[in-house]
Amino acid sequence: MPIAWHTQLPEDLYAAIGKVAHATAQLDVMLTEFAETLADSSVVWLLVTGQSTDTLVQTCQRLLEEVDPFGTAYPDGFRKRIDARLEELGRLRQLRNQVVHGTWSKYPFDEQPKPRPFGGAENDETFWVARERIRRISDEQAMTRSDVEELASRIDDVTARIIREWRLITPHESDWPPFRRWHQTQRGD
Repeated sequence: MPIAWHTQLPEDLYAAIGKVAHATAQLDVMLTEFAETLADSSVVWLLVTGQSTDTLVQTCQRLLEEVDPFGTAYPDGFRKRIDARLEELGRLRQLRNQVVHGTWSKYPFDEQPKPRPFGGAENDETFWVARERIRRISDEQAMTRSDVEELASRIDDVTARIIREWRLITPHESDWPPFRRWHQTQRGD
């Protein structure tokens, strides 16, 4: 039983929050491998494994700048599309942190919480999630189960689009796994 009032949430909302956590874990693995591939060094993963999504995004952005400072190392549009996906991840990351690390309630506390992030039908029950920090500023967000599932779906989609972009410029490689370290077999195989 939850300690605070109004914090018992429906099981399907807990499952949706879990989907967001899982999508982000997959994203982080992909970004770690992408950084290794961009740096063309199998040692890079030692430096980036376990880093936050924000750090991984920034690392990939910086590596792209280093390996392709003039935007000519990759086919037309690749860099622009990857940069757009990485920027999109920055926006999704903030909402992801709110969903995963926030305090959920069946009732709002703020007088003017942020509206639902993805809009959509109003037939889902609305909940409020806030992530308070040292500054004591509450940043309460109205969300439904379908909003949380949409967030997981968008994170999965961006992950898949980055992989597809990489596959387009490396067609000689197999489709899956997308990056070199995933091609290695387990010990004993």
